[in-house]
Amino acid sequence: MNVKIGRSKIISVLTLVWGVTATMPALQIGGSAVSNYIMIVIIALSLQKFIRIKKKYFVCFLWTIALVCTSVVNSGLIPEHYEDNSLMMIFKLVLIFLCVYCVEEQEANLTEIFLKGIYYGAVVQGIWMLLELIFWYGGGISINSLIFGKILNVGVGEEDWLTIKDGLFRPTGIGWDSATLGLLFLIAFVLAKSVREKACFIVLLILSTSRHGMMGLLILCVVHVIQRNLHKRNTVKRKTLVAGMGAFLLGIIVLIVAIYNNGTAVKLLFNRFMSVFGLASGTADSSSIRHISYYFELIDIFKNSSIFQVLFGWGTFSAGYPYSSICGVYRYISYAWTPESDFVTFAVGNGIVGFLIYYYIVMRDLKIYSKKDSHKFYLVLAILACGFMYFFARSVWTIEILLLLFMSNKKNTDFDLQNSVDI
Repeated sequence: MNVKIGRSKIISVLTLVWGVTATMPALQIGGSAVSNYIMIVIIALSLQKFIRIKKKYFVCFLWTIALVCTSVVNSGLIPEHYEDNSLMMIFKLVLIFLCVYCVEEQEANLTEIFLKGIYYGAVVQGIWMLLELIFWYGGGISINSLIFGKILNVGVGEEDWLTIKDGLFRPTGIGWDSATLGLLFLIAFVLAKSVREKACFIVLLILSTSRHGMMGLLILCVVHVIQRNLHKRNTVKRKTLVAGMGAFLLGIIVLIVAIYNNGTAVKLLFNRFMSVFGLASGTADSSSIRHISYYFELIDIFKNSSIFQVLFGWGTFSAGYPYSSICGVYRYISYAWTPESDFVTFAVGNGIVGFLIYYYIVMRDLKIYSKKDSHKFYLVLAILACGFMYFFARSVWTIEILLLLFMSNKKNTDFDLQNSVDI
């Protein structure tokens, strides 16, 4: 009995650490993210029981089959580096499925613990991002290039860790994607309980210069206002929304005051912020236009795909190949890439079958949590909305959140399947 309780506590702690490290790809051991090792340990500690497929796991079981079909369909039809990338991502997603299964089979509510880990991870990332800004604007030093690139040699080299776009320094946190950092702060804003915490994360979101995160925040605010008008039920207090928008404006003022002596940086940041509204008004920059073009090119992709590729896709997280070979996009790129959109990546990479399964999970989460938990509803909505503008699934922690929410939902039993089947 004592051993069982001890194992449960260990798994609970590991799930918290999993959540904390899930957003930090730069933390690696032997070239693999620390979070991968944590998932393996959770699985190993949980396999004392027979593996069982229950109703709520059936959707993920189908998705696993669809992912395998993706590789089978494209075997020998796409370049080797795209095949390798697809197989690697399938392996990682299956690892996530197994870990989510093991977490959900525990008696404790480990989904809440994982989300708490995500929140704590956002706090750590926020502190690190502030250090990035202080060192860069204070002495022109990129601490990520110095620590991860030069000292730890994570990635290819120092140059991978310095992100300058449109003349503006882009902090990336303990990772290499500034856009993902923006989504993380948006999710932390949703999870935060006090007005003060929410205000802090809005300021961090602005400082991250992530226009996708800013656009996501605007979408959440619009949906919140619509919900309040449609339903006469206050799930979120009015003062929280007012304080949030006030903090959004305050963050801009604080940033300008903080770096007032660098007029160029202020101007570039302002342009970055205004590009959010440019995207909505039709005056988007070249990067935004490229992102939008992915959607218009979908027709050409499907016209030039086999029926099996339409159904199962061109390769998991390898949707860039048909865009290069059919539409001529980024033909000079020698590595496996994929369009900057969750929607496009799943539609082209995993076909109609994989796309429908993934977005069934997303929409099911939205439907259930819109009635029982407003925080989780806005969390899922943030991932969905931002996924139309950028490829956030690449970091996979958004998929981990969606699957954990889906599995932990007791109402996911609408499949006509035997309660459990021993394997």
